[in-house]
Amino acid sequence: KSDRKGWNQAAKAARNEERESPLFYGRMLAPETCAGCGKDPSSASLKCCGTCKVEKYCSRDCQAQRWKLHKKKCPQYAESLKFWKRQAEECAGEHQNATDIYIIATRLALGEAEDPKSPATAVQLYEKAAAMGHPVAMLNLGHHYEKGCGVPQDYAKAFECFQKVKCHPDPGDDNLREALFAMSFYYEQGLGGVSQNKDMANHCMRWA
Repeated sequence: KSDRKGWNQAAKAARNEERESPLFYGRMLAPETCAGCGKDPSSASLKCCGTCKVEKYCSRDCQAQRWKLHKKKCPQYAESLKFWKRQAEECAGEHQNATDIYIIATRLALGEAEDPKSPATAVQLYEKAAAMGHPVAMLNLGHHYEKGCGVPQDYAKAFECFQKVKCHPDPGDDNLREALFAMSFYYEQGLGGVSQNKDMANHCMRWA
């Protein structure tokens, strides 16, 4: 069961690790799938479990077939998700701690130990941390929009997030490099409303 002591220990460890590059993050994301049949429709067409808000299904039939396995974990998922949301609210309120919000978001995006994997909640928290100026939250948010993980796929919003990392006064070398690599690909392919521009693509690659 999650508790405040465990959260403090996890946060301390994550703050130390935050200095390292999160280059693996975008490669670990994938569009959410139906927990019953594994189909990969867009996030907008999946419906959440009404209790835990974690598992998603493409139909009532899939939810009914999955329920025998899910019913034991459902209340645990619900309790855990509520706990982390409360922690994030504390961080966003009096403490105004963007780093802790980012840590919680990453934990929920990837799933950790007995905690549920909830990309949609992670995106909401990344939005908060990014609005507070956290560069890694901006970068990770871009990956979510690019992959359609927790939100409908949106290349324009993804590119906007990568641009914000590039314009950040202190993004960190690895974060800046990752954002520039992404922007180079967008210029190369002409994605997200960005005009195809080989020169800009090469410029971003050289700058990275």
